[in-house]
Amino acid sequence: MIRSNNHSRLRWLSLLGLFLAGFLVLCPFSTTVVPAWQIQIVDTHGTPLRGASVFQSWRHYSLETNGHEEIKYADESGYVTFSERSIRAGILARVMGPILNVLRTGVHSSFGPRSWIIASWGLQGGSAVYLLDRPLPKEIVIKVE
Repeated sequence: MIRSNNHSRLRWLSLLGLFLAGFLVLCPFSTTVVPAWQIQIVDTHGTPLRGASVFQSWRHYSLETNGHEEIKYADESGYVTFSERSIRAGILARVMGPILNVLRTGVHSSFGPRSWIIASWGLQGGSAVYLLDRPLPKEIVIKVE
């Protein structure tokens, strides 16, 4: 009788352990792709370019197959603020994502989070890039003729 009780308890603990492990592997948690980003659009003289078209694109290459984008316009001081961009993924997706990425794109694979901002004023433009663990660029200078 004691042996059967121990066997039953062991089976219950094993099932509980499997459930918890599965939950931890599949349960998504949030990661910041790009922090909130404020950037000023100016001309070569430092004059703010009010109304400049500003396009942000972002993607976490290890976790996503498609990117995201948003367009805003510079305020009267030439500033645009984009909110923080984040993604939710579990451990399984974080392990398998880079592997699938390499299988899909081979030597052209990219990994981790990236974001670009492209600003345009008439036919002229400029850009800035965010890479993980590097400071966010604070200004885009556009040569206005």
